[in-house]
Amino acid sequence: MKETFFNITYEFNQEAVGTSILSMVEEGRPAYICVADGNILTMVHHDEEYRDTVAGAEFSICDSGWVPIYLKRIYGIDRQQYCGAQIFKEIVASRQYSMAFLGTDDDTLADLRTAI
Repeated sequence: MKETFFNITYEFNQEAVGTSILSMVEEGRPAYICVADGNILTMVHHDEEYRDTVAGAEFSICDSGWVPIYLKRIYGIDRQQYCGAQIFKEIVASRQYSMAFLGTDDDTLADLRTAI
């Protein structure tokens, strides 16, 4: 269930993230997901063009421990972090998709290969 906090629509449910990604791929629907951390909160608040970019995402995931802390302290609710690296690892490990790696160097690619 998507929830909006601080002008950002988050998906905190890991299973729903996977289902949404699968749906976008199966439908061939272009979309993007934002990885929103504490810094993104600040940028969204101060930069209208950036806020529009984040708002155009299918949803955002909570990539920082700070957002759950803010939600707990301000709203009294518990939400969990689900970072971009976790999604990437799960997608690669599922072997459901063909992927291309655009990275910094061969060492990084080698590290990814051994991690999966």
